[in-house]
This record gives sequence, structure tokens and C-alpha cells, in this order.
Amino acid sequence: MQSTAAHRVFDVRSIMSESADPQWSLLRHQVGSWRYDDRAPGTPLERYGRYLDWLETCVGPAEGSLAVALAYFLPHHWPPPDRGEWQGLCQVSARRTRPHPYDLAMAWAAGWRPGERAAAFAPGRIGELAVLALAEQVEAALEVSLRLLATQTGLSVVERSEIASIGGAITMSLLGVCDCGHHLRGCGRSCRRNCCYPDHDLRTWDPGSCHLRPFLDQAVRGTAQRRILGGAFAASMLFRTLEAEGRLLCRTVEWGRCDECGRTFEGARCPVPHRQSGSAVRREPRKNQIIVPASGTGPGHVPIQRWWCAQCRHLYGSAGDARRGAVACPRCGSVTHCSKAVWTLAVRERDLEYA
Repeated sequence: MQSTAAHRVFDVRSIMSESADPQWSLLRHQVGSWRYDDRAPGTPLERYGRYLDWLETCVGPAEGSLAVALAYFLPHHWPPPDRGEWQGLCQVSARRTRPHPYDLAMAWAAGWRPGERAAAFAPGRIGELAVLALAEQVEAALEVSLRLLATQTGLSVVERSEIASIGGAITMSLLGVCDCGHHLRGCGRSCRRNCCYPDHDLRTWDPGSCHLRPFLDQAVRGTAQRRILGGAFAASMLFRTLEAEGRLLCRTVEWGRCDECGRTFEGARCPVPHRQSGSAVRREPRKNQIIVPASGTGPGHVPIQRWWCAQCRHLYGSAGDARRGAVACPRCGSVTHCSKAVWTLAVRERDLEYA
């Protein structure tokens, strides 16, 4: 029995040449036999690693085999790739970027097709195991993004117990059904879709430009860089999810700049203990700031209409009631009739009254 199994594995290894069509029925039978014997728990990626280890003990290293990786995600009732699809995958696998066969196979089994950026998902083109594997990578990107958000902004708005559900929602949206309402500039929503932003659709992944994980990082937090960028984050799937629930906003926020030490800060006064300046604290608008709206459970940001002095670039007072007339700028004395809508940090109601 052992020799038969080894012979089957050897046959699998012998058809790994990219110039030949794999024996898909043999491959799927091999994967099915291994799955029957493998009872250990774990994620799809962990199970795939055990499968490669098993192949290695029989016939040597199998890492890098696109056929083996693809067969791992193919349920028994699935049709295998036809000759054209297989050759297309082999061409993508041979590109300079060398995408990992696991990522190519998982994306293909989740409905992605090389060169078909706008192809619709069809019944029978999505495998459950591939979706679970995609969700695993999305959750990993989500955990990193939430950690970066907490480190850079001090905001922790997602409980650890929620990561799986948010990651699952993002994963399903990536399968071409995102409804976050984000559209390309100039499309005028004539596309008749609930979202046409390419980063929110797995089908737009180009393995020649980047690997799958950076693509997912960009989808989750707006950038593949290991930091949160306000404008890019506002276009991300994570932000769109949290914004819809009222947890986060991306707005223009007023910040103070201390005349004594040059420090920028939020709030009524500079947090550094020193002699306070006799003039009004300079207040400046900052765009694309990630904030938490105020609620009854704690401090947060609230919207306010401020007077805007273009002369010295200072926000001051409250322009909510324009009928009372403009108020002279407390820093330079000029009178303006311009105002800006900004958000300001308010711990107490009287914090809104400072000039």
C-alpha cells in the first residue's frame, strides 16, 4: 500500500512541468486521500503546509508547484482549468515578480482570472476552501492595520472578538460585491454598481504588479505600506466598514500650534507645562484626519463652523450664526467674512467656546 501511494505521488510530481496539462483527476484523488488521513486542526494555509511536508517525505520538495497548489483548492465536483486557463496561469507564474503558487491557486479558485479584470463571477467558479483561505489573509492584514491605527492615532475602535466578523465581511466584498459606495473619480455612478473602486475587487489583482498580500493590505487599509495614511485610509475597506457603523470619520480637524514651544496639539491648551502666550492660540485646519465622533460614552470630535482668517491663517470663534456679523481675528485684528467647517476635539461643552 505504501508503494502504491508513493507511486501516485511520483506521478503527481512528474506532471509538474508547465508545458504539460496536469492530470487533474489524479491530483484531486491524491489531495482527497491525504485529507482523509489528515485530522489535525488548523487554517487552510497550515493544512497546505502539512500537505507539502507530506509530499516532501515521499518524493522530495514540492514547493512551487502550481498544479499541486491548485488541486488543493479544487473540490471534487469542480471542473479543472481548461487548457487555455492553465497556460494563462503558467504564464503568470513565470512572470518576473514570481507570485507564490498558493496565492495564484487560491485567487483562481476564488474566481479571479488572469487578464479578465471585468469578468463577472459565474456559478461554480468559487470554492469554499479558497474563500476561507482568502479570509485568513484578510484577517492577518486587518490585525496589522488595527495595530497601526492604534499606534499612530491612539484609536482602538475594534474589539479582538470582532476581527473575524469584519474580516469575513471584507472577504466577501472582495469577491466583486462590495457595496461601500466608493466610486472612481468621474464615473458619475453610471457604472450602476454599489462600488467600482478597483482596490475593493479581487478580480483587479495584477500579479505582475504586486503579490497578493500587498494587494490585500491596500484593500484593507488603503496602502501596502506599514502605516496609516489619512487620505488613503479613507478609501479603504476597513474605514468604509467602520464609517458606516459610526465608529470612525475622516474629516478636516482644527489643531493648535503653540507660539512658545511650536508644538502642535488638539484641545484648548498646549499640554507642555510652560508660560502661556498672551495672544490667542493659533489654530490651523488639517485635512484627512481620522477621528472618532463624540458620543455619550466619552470624549470625541464634534463639527463646528469657525471663522477663517486668510491673512494669518487662523481659525477662531464660532461662525454658526452669520447674522451676528464677522468677529475680528484675535491674532491680527483683520475682519473676515470667510468660514470653514471643521471638527474639533471636545471633552466638555465649554471647550467649544475658545477663540
